[in-house]
Amino acid sequence: MGETVLAVDRRQSIIHVLNVFLMSPLNVYPIRETSKYLIAYQPKVYRVHNLVIKISKELVNTPKDVIQIDKGVDINVREDYRLTIKSTDSGTRLNTDNKMKNITMRVISTRYNNLEPVYAILFDFKWRRTAKGGRDELEFNIPECPLITSSSTIDNVCYKRISSQVSGSGTHAIHTYLIISPQRGTYGIGKWIKASNETFHTYETPVIVSL
Repeated sequence: MGETVLAVDRRQSIIHVLNVFLMSPLNVYPIRETSKYLIAYQPKVYRVHNLVIKISKELVNTPKDVIQIDKGVDINVREDYRLTIKSTDSGTRLNTDNKMKNITMRVISTRYNNLEPVYAILFDFKWRRTAKGGRDELEFNIPECPLITSSSTIDNVCYKRISSQVSGSGTHAIHTYLIISPQRGTYGIGKWIKASNETFHTYETPVIVSL
């Protein structure tokens, strides 16, 4: 049996987005429903995965894996730490702090129709850094979004990392970002930096998204 490990009990806001239209569907793994929400996980790829998505039942008729929302919403993303966990991963390179937290993304009908809308997508990047020198990294050339993001707080496209899935070895991950803009369009948001394990040659590729 694993030992019980204490965590610091805290909650921290990551981002609040007001009156936003999601321009890409949400890919989720539904797990249960309450009277108010459909509760789902981000589909699991790596061992540590802690993004929980709560979608108002006003926005989704039936639970499904791909959810398209066609109206303005408010998105609140926060970080919650559990009081205790059962540690069964001793000897791995997983960070205990990372295992002890949940990221909750709540999506509800907007309460800020008085604001001009903004537009967003969820963007996943496959990060890698190996002991042999191989790497895949995303270098942004746009600013980070403010804590409260709306048409009155941003003038151009911005990003915010909301969660990560991490492999057991810690060498691979999926970083999930919100990319947000006050206007629809196509944007260069940075560059993908890639180095192979064998040649160590570094390649740079522009990263372009459409909202």
